[in-house]
Amino acid sequence: MNKLIDKLKSIKGMGIVIIVIAAGALLLILSSGSKNESEGAVLQNLERFDFAEYEEKLERRLEEKINSIEGISSCEVMVLVESSYVYDYLLDDNGSIVMSEIGGDETPVREKERAPQIKGVAVICKGAKSAQRKKEIIDMLSALLNIPTNNIWVGSKEQ
Repeated sequence: MNKLIDKLKSIKGMGIVIIVIAAGALLLILSSGSKNESEGAVLQNLERFDFAEYEEKLERRLEEKINSIEGISSCEVMVLVESSYVYDYLLDDNGSIVMSEIGGDETPVREKERAPQIKGVAVICKGAKSAQRKKEIIDMLSALLNIPTNNIWVGSKEQ
């Protein structure tokens, strides 16, 4: 390798060519790095997920559904969310995220979106003392949330 470098140095004007090539390579590396960083910043800003807000909205909706079961009332639900929304973005031939201009701002183009994963649910309500009522609630939650029945707990309040 050293012999090759010495031979290149001995050729007149080759030093300038090497410097120009090195500078060009450095500029390519720096420009591609900043693009990925800016894409990451855009994605990071879009991907902020408020677990507490999502859980609270879901809990209220589930409480309404459970309270609509005959003989059930005063339902309280606690939902544990395991992950946020997961997005798959459209990529171009170079593997970069395709961006779209919307209202003057560039945003990444989403290809797929998956809902947050629910880890478990706890329910406490009046009228859920019988095994049949508990099973109805568990089956409904399992179907609505697509989670196994062993990740759902149902308890009864005093009437």
